[in-house]
Amino acid sequence: MQLSQAGDMMQHYIFNRKQISDGLKHDKLENIPDFERKQQIVANWHYSLTQSDLEKTKEEAVQGDFLTQIFSYILGYKGRFGKRFWNLQQEQKAIMDGTKADGALGYFSGSVCDTRVAIELKDAKTDLDRKQNRANNESPVEQAFSYQYKYKNCRWVIVSNFKEIRLYHASTMTEYEQFFMRDLKEDDQTFRKFCFLLSKEHLIDHDGRSKIDILYDNNEKEEAHISHAFYRDYQKVSTELFSHLCEQNNHLDELVIFGKTQKILDRFIFMCFCEDTGLLPRHEFREVVQAARHSFDMSSTKIWNQLKGLFHSINQGNPERHINRFNGGLFKTDDVLDQLVILDDIFPLFEKITAYDFSTELNVNILGHIFEQSINDIEEIKSEITDSAFDAEQGKRKKDGIFYTSPGVTKFLLQETLLNWIDDRKQELHEADLPNLTEKDFETYRKTKPDKRRKKLLPVEQHIDFYRKLQERLRSIKILDPAVGSGAFLNTAFDYLIQEGDKINKKLEEMQEGQAELFDINRYILNHNLFGVDLNKESVEISKLSLWLKTANKQDELTSLDDNLKTGNSLISQQGVSEKAFDWQQEFPEAMDDGGFDIVIGNPPYVFARGKGFSDDEKAYFNIHYELAEYQMNTYLLFIERSYHLLKEGGWFAFIVPNTCLTIDSFKRMRRFLLKNTGNLKIINIYDRMFAEADVDTCFIIFQKATPTTVKLGEYVNEHVDIVADVEPDELLDEQSIINISLMKNKQTVDVMRKIEKRHLDLGSVATVKSGLVAYEVGRGAPVQTKDMKDNRVYHSDQQMDDTYWRYLDGRDVCRYYIDWRGNWLKYGPNLAAKRREQIFTVPRILVRQIPSKSTYAINAVYTEKEILNDRNSNNIIDFQKDPLFLLGVMNSKVITFWFINKFDKFQRKTFPQFKVKDLKMFPIPDVSEQEEKQITDAVSQMLELQRDKSQVLHTMEKVVLHELKIDQLPVRFQSFYEWDADERLAQIDGLRRVSLTEKNDWLAYFQDRKGIMVQLTEKEAELNEKIDQYTADAFGLSADEIKLIEENLREFQE
Repeated sequence: MQLSQAGDMMQHYIFNRKQISDGLKHDKLENIPDFERKQQIVANWHYSLTQSDLEKTKEEAVQGDFLTQIFSYILGYKGRFGKRFWNLQQEQKAIMDGTKADGALGYFSGSVCDTRVAIELKDAKTDLDRKQNRANNESPVEQAFSYQYKYKNCRWVIVSNFKEIRLYHASTMTEYEQFFMRDLKEDDQTFRKFCFLLSKEHLIDHDGRSKIDILYDNNEKEEAHISHAFYRDYQKVSTELFSHLCEQNNHLDELVIFGKTQKILDRFIFMCFCEDTGLLPRHEFREVVQAARHSFDMSSTKIWNQLKGLFHSINQGNPERHINRFNGGLFKTDDVLDQLVILDDIFPLFEKITAYDFSTELNVNILGHIFEQSINDIEEIKSEITDSAFDAEQGKRKKDGIFYTSPGVTKFLLQETLLNWIDDRKQELHEADLPNLTEKDFETYRKTKPDKRRKKLLPVEQHIDFYRKLQERLRSIKILDPAVGSGAFLNTAFDYLIQEGDKINKKLEEMQEGQAELFDINRYILNHNLFGVDLNKESVEISKLSLWLKTANKQDELTSLDDNLKTGNSLISQQGVSEKAFDWQQEFPEAMDDGGFDIVIGNPPYVFARGKGFSDDEKAYFNIHYELAEYQMNTYLLFIERSYHLLKEGGWFAFIVPNTCLTIDSFKRMRRFLLKNTGNLKIINIYDRMFAEADVDTCFIIFQKATPTTVKLGEYVNEHVDIVADVEPDELLDEQSIINISLMKNKQTVDVMRKIEKRHLDLGSVATVKSGLVAYEVGRGAPVQTKDMKDNRVYHSDQQMDDTYWRYLDGRDVCRYYIDWRGNWLKYGPNLAAKRREQIFTVPRILVRQIPSKSTYAINAVYTEKEILNDRNSNNIIDFQKDPLFLLGVMNSKVITFWFINKFDKFQRKTFPQFKVKDLKMFPIPDVSEQEEKQITDAVSQMLELQRDKSQVLHTMEKVVLHELKIDQLPVRFQSFYEWDADERLAQIDGLRRVSLTEKNDWLAYFQDRKGIMVQLTEKEAELNEKIDQYTADAFGLSADEIKLIEENLREFQE
């Protein structure tokens, strides 16, 4: 099969094709002014690109002509010369940093610079998606987007290499509208669409949203609406079909029926897709239904009887009905399915699905997302069948850790792996040593007959030999997704293999002057290059379906994928430990005998060992067979290790995983392993929300199985990667091997951190750190706790019921230098899930709230000698070897907040940050003289006394207000009464109870007096904070400049 549609396969359009079609209805070809002249301009450019040496010309030499002729003459943007106001600006400088885009569209004058569209141009030889040999290693598309965000009103981006023009919306690099110069020349409808989308009249508008802006907004809304509506209808068909089959076929096991329900739905979706894309006759399903209804068949299953005939025709082919033989397994004869009883009255539901247009409204990616959403529904139904409990929070999407992966992410990770692998092969084949070809070289090649005895290859033959060998290497590649899900990564890998294979073929055609190789590349890739495994059978079937939708055509059968996409437990190969144990050597012998896979890529499940994530047998297996497994293991950690060993030497790896693995102690072994055993390691923090369905912050881990090299650390924001540091592995290898990307962005910050850590003792060496109790956990405690007991917090009370009830602190009760006990009590004893030793709660201790504040003072620590319980929302520091007030002051200082947020990178994540006991043990305590300690201790002692005074003022005020207004409870906001002005004070009192004018005067006087006291105490508190901060900075030996850097860092942190 000739490679002719690689571009279409790779492309994700911005606009729904139906939206474009509707928009073009009002933009007729005859309405384009000066059409013939504009067509001639395009023809001239096409001629120059194909018949002259323009392809060898640098972009700077021709970009002025290109911008003027294409954007000014054809698209109507006014150029600068001779005008006070213009719309086309060449080499537009960004105000932010002075960098220049090659061009800009917008509204410009001597005093106005309003860029709406950024333009990046490259020469005709440049691949717009490939990384360039530049300092920041960006592709042309990435370079264009690096300009876009610097222009306040820039909503669109245009990238071109003269042969190809792409339009992107500023929100994503994944989707674009693409126009080739040859198509603009040869196809009037393409030219019409080009003018519709990119003309000045449509793309920009001086006073607001342009026509194309509005079209984009409507497109987004319509796509979301269609996705939700389709999923709702799909879900309804699935549920009602299953119920119907159970009712009509009650002699069969419900799990068997459920499997057949899914198979019928998969077949039906495939048929709809094929009907709307021309691979099956239009409305074939509807015609089958109508034929059955109008037949003389009196049975109540006549539609199903006809439909089975259609299934058979699709499987075997039916030339008379213009139906290709698809086969491939999806429509393979299934005796159990064929013998099902399905009544006619269920099929009107199916007809609703056929109303959607699968060629314009629903693309393969939307369907993939919808199929992933259905996995949770599948698990719920299966749990009902087996009469097992189903928890929506612990359904497949959570328990198996399945999340949909966006096209932008799959594309980026394939670029980082597959394209790197291809570059490695090019280097291996010495691409850099190929001679530059001239017309004379081609002339010599044409005149010279092939002769095997000739030892030296001609220049053109050297190129042909290089591309044939590269083609051979590419055809041998093996790409694995060990947790395949819906097949998003394999689908994108397929696209890239088609694209790269197409490039090689075109080069060979060019060298051999039109001699093309006929080769069924689709089938070859599916049979030899792509491999996937998943624990979830439904996911494997969805992956197959998505690849079939991508590769189905009128001429060929569907490719059987049973040998490449398999159901199994990727992590366990031992029978008996898992019912789906997977022996990699047995299942994929060709890859394993060749040393493994060339690329392992994916988004593995994130399942913790704690709770019921793993069985006891699984935990024991992992501890024996996995080197990196630690006491708090997670499936993604195990997938990383398994994938490393499945990877061929020199192969490439890329995963999306939770970014907590970069800092938390239980992943220390993994970090050290990666730093010591991988090359070209890239770790990129993701600031975009990767998965709408998953409340988890993530990072990319990318590496080559090779000798360690420098480590690149980066950030992924708005689908753009910024490499912020390039460091040696040894710089990250220490006792904890924490990888803090935010910290590495600023060398001065790194230097201050190292200075703090140089002059210190770990908190764990001068005190004991213990976690709090666990009140509830289903299955623990005496009596054994139930879910209902946990949900109702049966051991909590707002009063002391008897002597077994102790005062109890929630995390929020632990404040900086004081405790704000809210009157909670907890029954303390064996009834609790994990009560901890009583001593922890009775000895003098420092309590530290587990969740820090996002403020200048992030750590909330307090010293107490009271007997009071706390749960794991607070940690306990006991057994002091240094004065506890000294430790308290250091921990509550700005220096430690600075150290904490930079050490653990906690606040780069959107999910709630917290620190564990092991984090707390690492807190640095300055190793200083007794006199220096005493300075901090004395200041902290004063601070604690001041907090008692503040508490007394507030307590007295509360008693007065409650008594005078005769109310039972005072709102928490009254603790800030001293910040209110007179009007606010009166409004707050009135909000509790209406008071007379005389009473208002009394209240104003009372609050004014109390305010004066609180203001004095607050000012004194600020002075003491400043004093403790300075003493702590001095204890760590920090200079004035270093203290200033800490202040600036904390201000930035709060923004």
